Amino acid sequence: MKEVYKQVIISCPSMVGDNNKFTILKLIKNSNGISRQDISRTLKLSAPAVSKNVAALISAGIIREEGTDETRLGRKPVLLKYNSNLMYVLGIEIMPRGLRGAISDLCGNVISQYNVPSDIEKGTNGVLVRLRELIEFLLEKKPEGGDVTTAGIAVPGLTDKKIDFNLISTFIDEWNAVDVKSYVEDNFKISAIVMNDVELDLIGECWIGAGKDYNNILLVKYGDGFAARSMINGMLLTGANRAAGEIGYYLPSINDVRQSFFSPGVTENKLCREVLKQYGADSKRKISFSELLKKADEGDATACSIVEKVVDDLAVIINNIVLVIDPEVVILGSEAAFLRDQDINRIKDILCKTSPAVPEIRVSQLRENAGVMGGIKVAITSAEENLINYWK
Repeated sequence: MKEVYKQVIISCPSMVGDNNKFTILKLIKNSNGISRQDISRTLKLSAPAVSKNVAALISAGIIREEGTDETRLGRKPVLLKYNSNLMYVLGIEIMPRGLRGAISDLCGNVISQYNVPSDIEKGTNGVLVRLRELIEFLLEKKPEGGDVTTAGIAVPGLTDKKIDFNLISTFIDEWNAVDVKSYVEDNFKISAIVMNDVELDLIGECWIGAGKDYNNILLVKYGDGFAARSMINGMLLTGANRAAGEIGYYLPSINDVRQSFFSPGVTENKLCREVLKQYGADSKRKISFSELLKKADEGDATACSIVEKVVDDLAVIINNIVLVIDPEVVILGSEAAFLRDQDINRIKDILCKTSPAVPEIRVSQLRENAGVMGGIKVAITSAEENLINYWK
């Protein structure tokens, strides 16, 4: 199949030209200014081919001439730079506790960020009103020039239409009927890419966070929910139903089998709800795990006991996943990113005693912004795939 595809490309001059333009564009984007001569030398393309393709990219407004290479003797070659302001994109995360978003250029430079509460207690309409407020705010922050073309949106649930579940639906019964993609595209005329929040957390960390130097990664997100996603040999592992990594449904023992399936899963319900309720059982507000860690640091015996239990449970589950996918690194996201050195060392110690290959354990670098930055990354990728329309 690969050979047939390759032959088709070679036999079609227009496709060869498009491929050359994308290759040249990628090189220009990844450099801080590069000359035509260096493009020709790096890509082993003829000078006429480079000049022709560069002229088309300049005419389309995708790149521009800016400055000269002062390191050269004699006539200074003109440098080419990527026009990152040609279009803008949004990254958005919709979670039960709130919505957050950012607008960026095509190089991922964030122009503005904004957070709003979810108003989940007001039902579906409350969340959608807040989503509209968030997007309208970000659109107002767009600089003059290019349009906002694409939004990458993180949602806490499975995005495969065959499986209808979203974490917000545990608070709002009718939320599963909401089509976020259509809502954004119909109301704002922006192309929307809706993905699982942990997938986008992982993509964000791989792009500019704790996973950027690795090809085999496990990201475990523990907070309002409990799930994981993994990257194997540089490819996102999704499974047949995009459900690979739904460890909230992890079955601790046969005694935990329910009469029928329902959400949240046994382990998620235990770690994200039941365990945390043990602290301040009389309080109406559930304490977060990060708050519990602070209590433990202050010497609160109950908090220390609960944290120890959660860390041990996380270690067991992480160990079992590590045995299956053999990652280079495990990234702890959401509330787990606040784990202390002693907690991480506890997880490492358990893995060292039970796993033949022990990965690095790192906390998220992007923290609460991981999903938003992952959304920006997929939005940029999608927007750039459509650049072909600019030179056609």
